[in-house]
Amino acid sequence: MPKLRDASQEDIERLLELFPVSLLKRSWDHLRKTKESLCEDIAHEADLRKIARFVTANFARCKQHSYIVQPRDNDGPDPKVAFPDVHLLGTDGSGREVYLAAAKYTVLLREPFEQVEVELLWPVRFEYRNDALIISFIVFERAVNTLFEREVINVRRHIDEKEIMLGISSLGYKELDLNKGIKTLWREDFMDAYRAKFKKARSTTTEAMDSERGIKATEPELYREMLRLPIFETMFRINSRAASSVEVFQANPTYGFIRMTRYTEGDGDSDEVIQAILEKNR
Repeated sequence: MPKLRDASQEDIERLLELFPVSLLKRSWDHLRKTKESLCEDIAHEADLRKIARFVTANFARCKQHSYIVQPRDNDGPDPKVAFPDVHLLGTDGSGREVYLAAAKYTVLLREPFEQVEVELLWPVRFEYRNDALIISFIVFERAVNTLFEREVINVRRHIDEKEIMLGISSLGYKELDLNKGIKTLWREDFMDAYRAKFKKARSTTTEAMDSERGIKATEPELYREMLRLPIFETMFRINSRAASSVEVFQANPTYGFIRMTRYTEGDGDSDEVIQAILEKNR
């Protein structure tokens, strides 16, 4: 874990801020403070092995974007070559590999004018399955301009997840269509959609329900129509009976993309939702 060893205390604090405070308190139960003070004290203790285990074990509890692509043969190129700078942090109990990449920014400040280079630790995870390769990125909580007390004129990010995924696509990895899995779970009442984008014969249509009511529950004809058509950006709310701590998630099934917009802190997490989708997608 060279990237973590070389990180400053401030870098580690920002890394820890990506995780729910309840999880931090659970792992460092001798520290009972606000999230900001907690992250500062954990970084100051500098138990890097414990921090690496924490990040690896709790990756799926964070807000994240997951790209699901078709697997390639064993002799296919390693998708990690699309990352300019990435180092292995650890492997969880299910064999998922968690890496730290570098999110690099150039920031222009005013009074006085100054150009500053910022590098944030960026957790990324790879899960290699027989039916899919899942590449997940933790989403940064804070905008880079909030790191400065001075006025920020401009922020330029050097590489983002979309550019990385374009690089992985150029290696021959294709998006996995998840329409079958998503629609099967929808039929089984695992979830219902309350905002959806789908493709008709001559147009792309977006539907949003008032008060976030479910489409299947309130618009059965629209629901049946959507089951016959490719679905794009759609917001789902998981049924409380599904016993998942994930309440809502966004998916673009046609392009193999899933966005987790909230922390999860209970027994269920985003991995269970993605697993359920893939099982029904076979």
